[in-house]
Order: sequence, then C-alpha cells, then structure tokens
Amino acid sequence: MTIVREIGAVLLVLISFVATTVSVPAAWVRDRIVDRDGFLSLTSPLAHDLDLQKDLANEAMNQVGAGLPIPAGLRSTVQDTILSQIGVVTETEAYGHMWTGTMGDMHDQLTSGATTVTVHADLTPVWDALLAPVQSILPFDLPDVGPTVVTLGTFDSGWFEVLEACAVNATLLTVVGVAAGLGALAISNVRLRTLVLLGIAVVLSALTWIAVLYSNSLWAPESLTGSTVGGPLVQRVLDAAAHDVFVPAVMCALTGLGLIIVAVTGMSIVAARRASARQQVVAPAHIGYPERW
Repeated sequence: MTIVREIGAVLLVLISFVATTVSVPAAWVRDRIVDRDGFLSLTSPLAHDLDLQKDLANEAMNQVGAGLPIPAGLRSTVQDTILSQIGVVTETEAYGHMWTGTMGDMHDQLTSGATTVTVHADLTPVWDALLAPVQSILPFDLPDVGPTVVTLGTFDSGWFEVLEACAVNATLLTVVGVAAGLGALAISNVRLRTLVLLGIAVVLSALTWIAVLYSNSLWAPESLTGSTVGGPLVQRVLDAAAHDVFVPAVMCALTGLGLIIVAVTGMSIVAARRASARQQVVAPAHIGYPERW
C-alpha cells in the first residue's frame, strides 16, 4: 500500500509540473494575445517599425499605384517619394487609426479559427498625405483610385487554436497544478522527499519558460517568422513574452529552491533527532552472580 501511495505522489508531482509549466504562459497568451485590447497594445510598437513601413510603401505603390498613369521612368522616383513620406504620415492620428484597424482585423481572423490570416491595410485615411509630395513631381493631376486597401501578406495560423485552448483554461491549469502538488504531499508517507520533488518541479518549470522563450530561433517555423508581417509580429510577441515572463520565472525558481532547502533542512533535523534518540538508549544492566570478596 505504501508503494502505491508513493507512486501516486510521484504522478501527482508530474501532473503539477506539467500544469504549472503550461499555466503561466497560457495566462500571458490570454491577457496579451487572445484579449483584443491586450493584442492591440502588444502590437502598437510595430506601427513604427521601419521595415514594415517600407513594405507598406512598396505595397501601396505595387498594388494601388499600379493603376495610376505614372510614366515608367518616374515610377522609381514616385516610390522613393512615398517611402520618404510614410515616415511623416506614421506620426499622424489617421495612421494610428489605420494601424489599429489592421491589427484589429488580424486579431478577428486569428480568433475566428482561420487557418490562414491575410493582413490587409486600408490606406484610405492616409492616401492623400502619401501622394501629396508625388503630385508636385508629376505634370498632371492624379485621378482618384477609389478604395486603397493593400495586402501586406499572409501567414499560417492553425497553431493559434492550441494557444487559445490553453489560454482559455489558464486558471483551471493553475488550480490543477496547485491541487496536484498539495495532493502529492497529502498522500505521501515521506512528505519531505515529496517536497524536494515538488521544489525540483517548480525550478524545472521556471527553467523551461526561460529556455523556450529565449531559444525561439531554434523552434519558431520559417513559414511564420519569414512572412512580411507575421515575422515582425511573431518576433514582437516572443520578445514581449520573454520580457514579461522573466521575472515570474526567476521568482518561481527561487520558490522552488526555497522548497528544496526547507525539505532538506527538515530531513537533516529528523535524521539528527533519530541519531540522538539512538544514543540515549541505555544498555541493559548485566545480570549475574555477585562478586565474592
């Protein structure tokens, strides 16, 4: 019966380790990606990413500007002009609304279960500002091109369903992790040893978070990191996650070390008391005949 209880305690420690390891990243995903406001806040710095701005200008010229009657010899000049102007446009309120709309549409596609996300940018609010300097180098007035929506790229998003499922159950995973740890201590006959195992599990959870987040270049798929918008977005998410989870990981590791120290100290005290008790046992008196004088 004792063996069964110890096996059960070890299994509960493993369950606690898995649930705890998943719960903290899942809670971060819930608050920063699944939540719409959290996602918009997370991606807002990308609006000022120079590479994305360059891609935006190029796509504006390739997709929208292709319909403009611009002579072939001036297209390169016009494209450079748009590129130089986009740095000014990004500081406007209209550009902020455009970027929020783009990221909001991306979030809606992610949370809708789509396996592929297409990133659209509606340039209508900033189109006139982009073309204002272009008009000065052309010998004619530019016609109205109508809706100015460009496609910045696509990326696979089938993986998001797994993240979302973990995020939705982040609180449950936390409860399971804590309950499993307490359950292991409750059923174990050697609680101090079980406490050592729990401490090791907590430390391993923290090390797992740090290892996974800081080695993302080894496991992040090229199809995701190499896309025009998906690449910077994924890198932004990973960098933010590594930054936000680092402190909890350190605190978790210190907690695990604390549990190990407490358990080892307790085991040392118990061993010392047993040794002291053995030394205090009085040897039985010798029974025999009295010595003759």
